[in-house]
Amino acid sequence: MDGMINKMSMICRLNFILLFFVLIPIVASAKKHLLTDKSSVSIMTCGKTSKYLYALFGHSAIRVKDPLQNLDIVYNYGTFDDSDPLFYVNFIRGKMLYYLSYTDYRSFIYSYQLDGQSVLEQTLNLSCQEKNMIYSILEKQVHSQNKYYYYDFIKNNCTTKLVDILLLVKGEEFSKALNTVNQQKRGTIRNLINNCLEKNSYPIFGINILLGKDADTLCTRGTALFLPDSLKGRLENTIVDGQKMVNRTEMLLPQQEDRLRTSSDFKTSTTLFLLSLSLFVLAIMLNLPLFCNNQWLSLLNLIIKQFICVVISIVGVALIYISFFSSIGLLKYNSNLLWCHPFYLLLVFNISRRSISWIFIVAILIFTLLNLNNDDLTMMVPVLTLILAFLFNYMVVKQKKLNMNLPN
Repeated sequence: MDGMINKMSMICRLNFILLFFVLIPIVASAKKHLLTDKSSVSIMTCGKTSKYLYALFGHSAIRVKDPLQNLDIVYNYGTFDDSDPLFYVNFIRGKMLYYLSYTDYRSFIYSYQLDGQSVLEQTLNLSCQEKNMIYSILEKQVHSQNKYYYYDFIKNNCTTKLVDILLLVKGEEFSKALNTVNQQKRGTIRNLINNCLEKNSYPIFGINILLGKDADTLCTRGTALFLPDSLKGRLENTIVDGQKMVNRTEMLLPQQEDRLRTSSDFKTSTTLFLLSLSLFVLAIMLNLPLFCNNQWLSLLNLIIKQFICVVISIVGVALIYISFFSSIGLLKYNSNLLWCHPFYLLLVFNISRRSISWIFIVAILIFTLLNLNNDDLTMMVPVLTLILAFLFNYMVVKQKKLNMNLPN
């Protein structure tokens, strides 16, 4: 009997030991998700760089730090597969899959140090409960399928995702405070985008061709916070319940690209000047055959005009495709289709050139009138001048042939 009791006692001890070792990781895990009073949550705003097209507007991330738990993690909603050959195509179509990732603070800083980008930290004024809520939301998302999302430049990106979390945690008062700050800083989406880009740069020209009608509407709170710099500026001026949203602002890494950027700006400005000059010379060359009968000049004139028509038509097809099939609302209803469209191919195939040229010229003039007050579209002037020059050439050549009673 005593032997049986001892055996039962041994089994109970073994069960207790097993239960103890099972409970230790569970308790430790539970404690891991509870930040202490010494913890902090901050927004990291990373500087712009021209090294990568996707980094032209900078980046936003969120840092969770708790020295008592030796915890220092940066969560990043801007992660994607950069090896995807269709990255920019899917990006424009609004079908690019991004996801939330995390890394330790030192690795995060080191990666931006290598690229020479600045990193500014804004430590948020939050209660311990609010910090734990943010930490819990991030941890749940990063370890589940909810970490994936379809990127939208305005509505769903690395910056707007952070705004969504802050709205969820801080509630209605934070939303009202953001609205108040936003009323003081109004502007169109196009203005905000172009202010972030280097003046007289290639990206500013390409992006303005892609942007549709909605880019020229005034920003609301929902559309104003899609840029890292916009969020940084508004957080700095946001007051919730009588307290500033930002406790402390610190520049962790200074921008290291200034010399390179200045050199790049000089090269870009010089290149654009030469491009404008070349387009002007090209416009004169197009009309030289009107004043001198030279077979080779006439042939060159024809080749240049056909080439221009084909290039603009290809870009026009791309714009139509984006306007109809992209899920990004900012790219729809594009007024650039008035001058950049595939119907220039009618001129290539010699279909009613004079009448078609008149229609195209009127369309360009309508586009110009619609954008008279839009300083952001001034870079298109050289291109539009060239198009007007070769359309005029088509009309005059057609009239000249008619006067000479020559077939088309």
